Order: sequence, then structure tokens, then C-alpha cells
Amino acid sequence: MPCWSGSPSVVSVTLLIFSLIELLKSDAANIALNKFSKQSHMNDYDRPERGNDGNTSTNYDLGSCVYAQSTPIHPLPWWQVDLLWLYYVTSVVITNRDSLNAWRLHNFTIELYCEDPTVHPNAAANVCAVYPGTVASGARVTLTCAPGVRGRYLRFQKNSLKTDDAMQFCELEAYGNKGTRSTFSGHPSKRLSGTPTREETGSPQICGEVCHRMPCCTGFNFHGIDGSCKFMSNDNGELVADAAWNYFSRN
Repeated sequence: MPCWSGSPSVVSVTLLIFSLIELLKSDAANIALNKFSKQSHMNDYDRPERGNDGNTSTNYDLGSCVYAQSTPIHPLPWWQVDLLWLYYVTSVVITNRDSLNAWRLHNFTIELYCEDPTVHPNAAANVCAVYPGTVASGARVTLTCAPGVRGRYLRFQKNSLKTDDAMQFCELEAYGNKGTRSTFSGHPSKRLSGTPTREETGSPQICGEVCHRMPCCTGFNFHGIDGSCKFMSNDNGELVADAAWNYFSRN
């Protein structure tokens, strides 16, 4: 539930708007682990959940890897996991099988979708990373996503097929955060009256990050000389003229 009702009374024209940069620090946990997965083709032996069950064994015969053939409907096979939330994905780690047919892990793209592309075929793909070569037998490779790539549905997509080719890997791990983008309206030479809930020192961007992480933060007063930030969490204050301060209200 909200920690306040209404919004601060803002009379002045908004003179400055800036967007909070995405949080770059990733959660340490594998956000793909044991989430619901699917793939373009299955047979009686192979199951998509083997691709994110936490088992990084590279021995395909022990049942730790995923496999999907090309079909008329899906000539380029894929594997997909529902992360259950809109994440900023920062990196993806893939473990290849060893020995026979390890060469099949080649030329693929990691994509993110806000909507399930199996339900919404026209959903836009956000490209995390493209791997143009071949992953070595039994190797574990880390792909760094392009900055700001976000989505709920993460897809491993083959880009090309060779003779006797297929989609095949043993484990896919994903790392990222749930950071969302907050916006702030700036009011130069004004501050919001009232008692702050917290004080820190930094730039407006740093203060914006802190306010973003505080669910009850409605904005912050920023001192232009010493960089003091006073975080506000009530709506009963008033904007007052003060040349030394700038108030940033959270939209």
C-alpha cells in the first residue's frame, strides 16, 4: 500500500527533468533457476527444464542438457524461460555439452521480451547478445548484455543450422536486477518544507538512485554547494523559495 495519499502541490513550471540511470549492479542469484521453460520442439526424452535446473553437468547422456531439432514451424529452434518479472538482464552464462556434437552450440542470440512471443508473435525482441562463433566442448561462456536490455521472457535462439545440427546446451544462467526507471522533476531555487526521513551526500543522480530504492520517497531537497540530499516522504510540505536548494519531486 502507498505510504501517502495525493501528491506534493507543485505550482512552479517544471524546468528540469532527468531520468534515473538503470541500476548496474546485478543480483548474485541466478534469476533463471527453476523458472518455467519451454522450447520449440520436444521428444520423449528431452525436456526444457533441464536447461535451467541448476545441473551444470556437461554429459548429455546423464540427462542434464536440452535438445531441439528444426521443424517446419520452427526451422531455427529456440529455448525460452519465463523470469516471472521484468528484469534488467546484465549477463547470461551458458554451459556446453562435451564430447560428441558439442559443435552444435554455435551462432545464437540471447533475446528478451516483455511479452511471451509464443502468445504474442509480434512481440518486440530486445537483443542481449549475439554469439557468432562456436562454443568449445564442455566450455562455460559468459555473455554480457547490452546496457539497459530488459524483459521477462529470455530466449536462446539459433541463428543458423548446419547438417545434423540442433539446439543443444546443458545449462543457461541469467543474472540481473529488477531496477525500474524513475523520473524526477526539478524545481530550482526551491525546497520542500518538512522533516526529511534520511540525509546523504552526493550528486542529483546518486540521490535519485537512493530515492528510487526507498518506496516511500516522494522526492529530495538537494543543496547545490555541499551536495547534501534530504529525502522527503510526506505530502504535507510546501515548496518555499531558497536559492541554495533545488527540489526534485519523484514522478
